[in-house]
Amino acid sequence: MSGSPVAADITVVIPARNAAATIEAALGSLASDRAVIREILVIDDGSNDQTAAMARQSAQRHGLPLEVVSVRLRKAGAARNVGLERASGTSIFFLDADDEVMPGSLSRLSAALAGRPLAGLAVGASIRRTKGRPDKLKAPQGYVPDRRENVRRYLRNEVWPIAMGSALVADWATANLRFPETIGLDEDTCYWTAVLARADVVTVETPALLYHHDEERMARRFITAPRRTFLAIALELNGLAAVGVEREALQWRKAWIAQRIARQLIRHRKFADAGGMMRAVRVHKELGRSWKAMRYLARIRIGRLTETEARMSPISDLAPHADHMPRPAVSAEVRRRSQEFRQRHGGSRVRPGLPGLAPAAKQRRPTSRAGHSRD
Repeated sequence: MSGSPVAADITVVIPARNAAATIEAALGSLASDRAVIREILVIDDGSNDQTAAMARQSAQRHGLPLEVVSVRLRKAGAARNVGLERASGTSIFFLDADDEVMPGSLSRLSAALAGRPLAGLAVGASIRRTKGRPDKLKAPQGYVPDRRENVRRYLRNEVWPIAMGSALVADWATANLRFPETIGLDEDTCYWTAVLARADVVTVETPALLYHHDEERMARRFITAPRRTFLAIALELNGLAAVGVEREALQWRKAWIAQRIARQLIRHRKFADAGGMMRAVRVHKELGRSWKAMRYLARIRIGRLTETEARMSPISDLAPHADHMPRPAVSAEVRRRSQEFRQRHGGSRVRPGLPGLAPAAKQRRPTSRAGHSRD
């Protein structure tokens, strides 16, 4: 009813580790919504800077109800779980310590939930900011009344990922649900999938979040122990079957994760690791036969051939006389195999522009160095 007091019933959970430089902006962005916030839990996960002190100063300056909880868990998912255990609000809002909420977002998301009694999740739009690139708006479109279909679409990337800081979840919708604590990638996907399996969704088209995307940090997560990372994510995805998620959607997601890791490995010229990761993609009947998979496999093959040739080339102290020396036999073998690969994958079925490949009608004599293009 118009004029009724607004209930302060939202618990905000912010996992933070060495976030002294950004926590002020994150907390300050919540100030316009302080009327609907019951509590803010900053889960300080083993910081060795002034994260806790900066958070307290900021909360005092903006009049925010803050509690700092000190833990040593080393995983954002585990830190969020601490917040879930301590939350007293009737709805939960997760925010990362280096992002900012758009003014009034919590009030809009709360009103959207209140207007749909069966909805357990309100999702707003988000703005992704990447250094050197234009901002990208991600609107929450594509959700339907069928929960099973929402889960399928979410796992298959047919709707935008739900960014931390763009969604408000009702306490009943997250009861007994927790973030995976063994992985540092896709743990949010596992959590939101479980929520989508049990609750309806209401969307808000207005941007709720300004999300700072660090491409290099994300790439490091993919290329550090890639096999172990993939297996851990796959295991957590398998666990979603317990909440009714269909096996087909889970298999697609696992193959896509493997392909995503392979992409970063190729970019960093880790062709052997990328080849191993693509084996998990090739067994999937859909993704394994996709144009993108064929493209990655070609880049891996040619990259490894090039590396083999480089290792077998004349040693550096003979370089001044290289023009007068016969090339090692292996170079001819590498060129022959590379040419056979091009011919086998050439013709009308191969799109022009594939790195290292050309249609059969336009094939050129292969050189000893294979070109690489950016993905």
